[in-house]
Amino acid sequence: MSRRGLFIQRKHHPHHRGPKAHKLAFCTDGTSLFLSFGTVLCSGYGIIQYRDQQRLSGTPSFICRSLGTCRRAISSIIRTKMLLSGDAEENPGPSLRGMQWNCAGLSQGKRLALHKTLVDERIAFCPLSETRMTPGEAACFSVAGYQHHGIARNCKGAGVSILVRGDLPVETGMDVVGRIEQVHATIHLTCGTALTVTSAYIPPKHTFTATDLDTLLTTDGAQLIGADANAHALAWDRASPPNTKGETLTQWCIDNQFLVCNTGECTRYARHHGESTPDVTLSRNCTVYTWTSLYSPDSDHHHIFFDVIVGDGTDALSCPRLQKPMYAWLKANWRNFCLKVDELCRKKVVEGRTSTPWNRN
Repeated sequence: MSRRGLFIQRKHHPHHRGPKAHKLAFCTDGTSLFLSFGTVLCSGYGIIQYRDQQRLSGTPSFICRSLGTCRRAISSIIRTKMLLSGDAEENPGPSLRGMQWNCAGLSQGKRLALHKTLVDERIAFCPLSETRMTPGEAACFSVAGYQHHGIARNCKGAGVSILVRGDLPVETGMDVVGRIEQVHATIHLTCGTALTVTSAYIPPKHTFTATDLDTLLTTDGAQLIGADANAHALAWDRASPPNTKGETLTQWCIDNQFLVCNTGECTRYARHHGESTPDVTLSRNCTVYTWTSLYSPDSDHHHIFFDVIVGDGTDALSCPRLQKPMYAWLKANWRNFCLKVDELCRKKVVEGRTSTPWNRN
């Protein structure tokens, strides 16, 4: 055929009051066939087709005669591609995926939701704050596929932790329970590079100085600090007025060559106080990009996702995929579940009634 394109349109009856007929266009450039619909139902379908090849007798002129045929072809390509990728990421790049979250207490439901988020987002490490665990809970706490390193809650703090994928070599650092709660973990990467991850928490009523912040310095190499500092400065918080703690933290970052990775997005929402950004991500000797704050239904603090590049190498980090957990839903005690949900709903209703302005003293 000498024609370079084919246009097909279904006739629209003048008495028909329904939606107009769709337009289907085929455009060939010699090696590829691209079809697109006038609606947004489908776009971006393509198959390799050599129009000038000799065909066997009885072979139809066009391979793709229907949308179903095209969908099956694309599904087959995707399945083949997934099989070829094997048990490693297809192209993870020379970076690690990180997550930061103030969980406001790790209940059993939050632990299941956290594990699902870690697996779905393929998180390599995750600094957590306000875990609110007792010493016994902190000692036996675990997440499938991850190593845990953290400290329990004391009389003035809330507890901090770090989760690192189980297949990454990790060296745990010191734990500090003081004015600034903090834990450290060093992830050893290829070619002798390493990343020190720090999780820190400063209660709202606590003040700090530059000397207190110097306790966060544990290495001269690459370091990433995920902290709920409860400090506000124009460098990362545009929703709250700056305070003294924000000025102190900003000057400390300048003196110690730390970069603020926040993009200005809010990281917390409270019903009575509105939006704010008490959580900060600080980096030194490493590159952090795609910093994003996303709403979390399990806490008043958002999930913070980011990618971090360590070193100048271009070798991809081949991290095996984590297997999603398999739950025995048929063995669950749904009667007990319903009772607990009803009890929690009644408790929330009572709390809502007592917190209304006309019921306050």
